[in-house]
Amino acid sequence: MTALPWLLAIVLLAAAVLLLLPRGWRRKGIDATVGVALWAIGSAIGFLVPGTVAGLIAITCFQLVRGAAFTQAAVRMALTTAVVVLAGGIVGSVLSQFGGAMVAHELLTVTGAQGPALADGRLDLSLLLPQAATSFTIPLWPIGAGFGFAALAAVLKYGAVLQRDTEGLV
Repeated sequence: MTALPWLLAIVLLAAAVLLLLPRGWRRKGIDATVGVALWAIGSAIGFLVPGTVAGLIAITCFQLVRGAAFTQAAVRMALTTAVVVLAGGIVGSVLSQFGGAMVAHELLTVTGAQGPALADGRLDLSLLLPQAATSFTIPLWPIGAGFGFAALAAVLKYGAVLQRDTEGLV
């Protein structure tokens, strides 16, 4: 239920980017528009990852101030953080890269060039212009961080069980 406001914010951000797109990009074609939308959604998902980690830290600190270090809320938030970091870190990066490559290809592809010719009549001006590169990398850090937060959730759950078992001993 807590992901719904974030999802709504991502959709609104993508719609705002599409509406505020410069007219030159709109004339280029659908690839530039879709590419900018993918890039914006990937960036928004990328901002969601540290926000979730900050939320986990805030909830854990709030629980520590209350005197209950091991609670179900902290366990749920740690599991939510693990999933968001794992999925959001990879998906956000891939969407941003794919959207950026689409826009770069649409904007930097030379469709025709005219210019002064050399003595033999051959001059390729496209060699002097920037070229769109298409290379994708899948980040591995979200996998390690996601498993780390899942391990933290397991430790918090085990601590909650121990805390509940030892409450009546003293």
